[in-house]
Amino acid sequence: MPTDPRVNFKLQRNSKQFLFIFTLLVFIPVCFTYFIANHLFVSMAQKDIAEMEEYLENVANKLFQNMTTDKVFGPHLKKAANRIIEITNDKTEDQINKDEVIKTINETKSILGVKSTFLIFDKKGSPINIENLPTNLLYPMTYLWTQICDNAFTFDYSTRKADLIFFAGNHFNSDVLKKHTEAITNISINNSPAILFHSKAENALNGLLVRAEENINYQQLLIKLLNEQKTISYVLKNSDNKFVAGNEELNKSLPSELYKEDFKTHLHANHIWKIYNSKGYKVIIGHKTKDGYGNYTKINFLAFLILTIITVAGFFVLKKHIIKAESTWISIKHKLVFVFLSSVYMPIITLYIFSFNAVTNHRTILENNIVKNLTDILYKLDSDYSNKEQEILEKFRRIYQSKNRWKNKLKLAHHETRKEINNAAYPITKDNINHDGWLNWIDIRDIKQNRLYNMASKEIRNRVNTFARILTLLCLQKVMPEQLQKAKSDIKRADMMLANFFESPIMGVSRLIEQPDQLIYHEFSNDGVYWYWNYYNDLNCNIAYISLNTIGRKNIVEYLESAFKKRHNIENVGIKFFAYHKKDKIKIPQAAPYNEALNNLIDQTEISRNIETKVIKINSMNHIAVCLPGAKLINTYVIAMYPVSFIDKKIHNFENNVLFGILIVLVFSVLTGLLLSQNFINPLKELEKGLKALQKRDTDYSVKIDNRDELGLLAATFNKMVSEIKEMLLAAAIQKCLIPSKTMQTEKYDFALYNQMADDVGGDYADFFHIDKDQLLIVIGDVTGHGVSSSILVAMVKASIFKFCSIMLPNKIFSKVGEMIYELLRRKKLMTMLAIKLNLQNDSYLFTNAGHPYPIICDKNGNIKELEEDAMPLGVSAKRNVYTCKELTFEPNNVMMIYSDGLCELTNEKGQAYGKKRLFELLQNNKEKNSNDIKETILKDFNNFMGKRELSDDITFIIIKQT
Repeated sequence: MPTDPRVNFKLQRNSKQFLFIFTLLVFIPVCFTYFIANHLFVSMAQKDIAEMEEYLENVANKLFQNMTTDKVFGPHLKKAANRIIEITNDKTEDQINKDEVIKTINETKSILGVKSTFLIFDKKGSPINIENLPTNLLYPMTYLWTQICDNAFTFDYSTRKADLIFFAGNHFNSDVLKKHTEAITNISINNSPAILFHSKAENALNGLLVRAEENINYQQLLIKLLNEQKTISYVLKNSDNKFVAGNEELNKSLPSELYKEDFKTHLHANHIWKIYNSKGYKVIIGHKTKDGYGNYTKINFLAFLILTIITVAGFFVLKKHIIKAESTWISIKHKLVFVFLSSVYMPIITLYIFSFNAVTNHRTILENNIVKNLTDILYKLDSDYSNKEQEILEKFRRIYQSKNRWKNKLKLAHHETRKEINNAAYPITKDNINHDGWLNWIDIRDIKQNRLYNMASKEIRNRVNTFARILTLLCLQKVMPEQLQKAKSDIKRADMMLANFFESPIMGVSRLIEQPDQLIYHEFSNDGVYWYWNYYNDLNCNIAYISLNTIGRKNIVEYLESAFKKRHNIENVGIKFFAYHKKDKIKIPQAAPYNEALNNLIDQTEISRNIETKVIKINSMNHIAVCLPGAKLINTYVIAMYPVSFIDKKIHNFENNVLFGILIVLVFSVLTGLLLSQNFINPLKELEKGLKALQKRDTDYSVKIDNRDELGLLAATFNKMVSEIKEMLLAAAIQKCLIPSKTMQTEKYDFALYNQMADDVGGDYADFFHIDKDQLLIVIGDVTGHGVSSSILVAMVKASIFKFCSIMLPNKIFSKVGEMIYELLRRKKLMTMLAIKLNLQNDSYLFTNAGHPYPIICDKNGNIKELEEDAMPLGVSAKRNVYTCKELTFEPNNVMMIYSDGLCELTNEKGQAYGKKRLFELLQNNKEKNSNDIKETILKDFNNFMGKRELSDDITFIIIKQT
């Protein structure tokens, strides 16, 4: 029997319907479900890996921190120092038990295992040469002890420079020893790394000074430290990639990917592995994965199996109901819920997936905001140091101005004179506080450059006397050459040669003598100082010259310590600060932690010379750290740190809000599905017709919905909105009348005007006013914002200008208009405006600007200039309402263009602004054309630049050319 064609057609139609419904309601949701489940399991696994990586990082950081000289030598040297200080306390050399000292030294040397030199000092600071050191070691070590004791006793040693270089290397600065009673300092011996350790008794002069080679057996040390880590597995290899220590079987089984330069972590043999390079060795550290880590793969497979079963079951159920038409009666209520749940399921799943990305993006935004705020705080810290420099200058000036306070005390004991001059830097108080120690240099001389006082020690005074005398001579020659000549100063030929040499750029001191009473930062030897000099033109006083300086580093440290004590916070979270004076290795504050991560950040900043950001761990807490290389804070790196835990807390709250939002969306979606019916669809179709009519600007169409509910209200609102749009379109038509559609032409001048609004109603304005037959007022303006209110304001302004243009100058008109706008709107609306009052006979013009873009003038030779005149926009204030007029001349064949800001600031689809540069080039290349042709050329270029991008701001411009 032949098959009925109608049956075949119905079967084909049902098959297509089945495939569509199965794909839409079963297959796609199942695929999305598996995708989100897999995404969730992978995220959980990645979280576990991140925790294990963090554990490995902590182990590695601890390992490498224990490999520093402080950790290797420090404990043993400090133990020896404590014992020796105990032995030498309040004792001179003949009272000290030298056998006990020798025993302590020998035990320490045995433990250190490197070549070392020990020198002991008694209660007077005198060396006890137990090891019979040669003078090239004894003398520099003794001199360094005087520095450690801050010159509390003297040591006659005038040839220390060469010995110090031999003893500690070219780049060693002995001043760094003054800052600590106990410290390890890095030095070099014959270009090999070494350390200098010192420990001094509190408020005494006895102690210990040690120089030791930094000859550490890093292989042995690494093996020892790695064996102490019981929770890890490791493999140690040398620079030739040969096995040194660790698990040899693991070494053979580790994959080659582990040694690639771009490697971060690798999973192998139930361990997570990471490689580190240190001291020429490769350290591969592994940590066993968490117990539940392998279960993620099993759970993922189980989810795949369950979803496959659901897909197969859905296939056969839908096939039975659709193709075979063996449907079972189901309530329409249940069908509606099922259909709507199916329709919203995928958006909910998609939203859930996007929420993961949103969390990542939100973290990035938070971190970027924190970095920006930290950067702003650091820049302010650096720039505010200028206040400290001003304070230094004021101190110097107080010393200079208080000559009568200290001039009669120059012949007192050396330190008493220094104290009096130092205290003069501070205001006199009833407490009579002693401020001695702030000044680093005081040099006072008479007109013949004879030294009246110098605060340096005798040895230093003798060495720098020639330098100071020549510097005095150069300074006095600049400010009082006649008095210098009258004094008949005995200036030797050698002095003049030295003076000429000092003034040359080679010496680098010429800037010091340029002007008196100035603060100048200068590097002397290894120290940066703030230098100041001045002169006395007083015939009744023998003092003619004074020079002062203070150590820059000391003032920077003082400033930062004070600044760090002030509370700085971001969103009520306190900011931690750390600063490091790289040159002198000073930590600020002294008690601040200084680990390898901070050191690496500072090194990275030093290399780039730019702001650097990094997440570092301080006291077991991750921080976002921003490091700034000081501009004012010379040789100083300042770090601001924000705890990551506060960002984690915000992210956690954000995740909870997202999940809660998804749940709310799901619940409301189900409820909405139950309420959907045909009663909603018909009114919506009617509204759609109304929208299409509105798109065609048919404002006479009215939506007809009689429902007494929200849809009825929506229809009434829509009809009201259409009525208002009709009024707005009418307002737009009226506004077009405010701006001339045609530009006037005169015998000598050619004008062109163009205006295009971004919306139906805009805020740009341009106009021409004939004052009389010889004078023309040209006006262009721009109201903030768009819309009907801006249009009304433009109309009011036009009326005001029309009223006053024949009786007032442009600046007075602007004042009147600005006052009117302010009184009416109180800064709710502002307006920029530019006016040119042109005399058509003598070509002169008056120019007034109120915050508008500068006019552009292109002369006959193609030279471009702008008429720069800054003033406040109209309507800012009733008091700040004064504008000026400038009278200029319009040169023959010149082209002037005035325009609103929209022309240059509008951007194309690539985000590029049109810009003034293009206008300059167009005016230069088309200066021979008439105004209208120039206008068309500009419009053509502008439209090509913008492409299909719609205008987001009004554009208006006027071309004026003298024919």
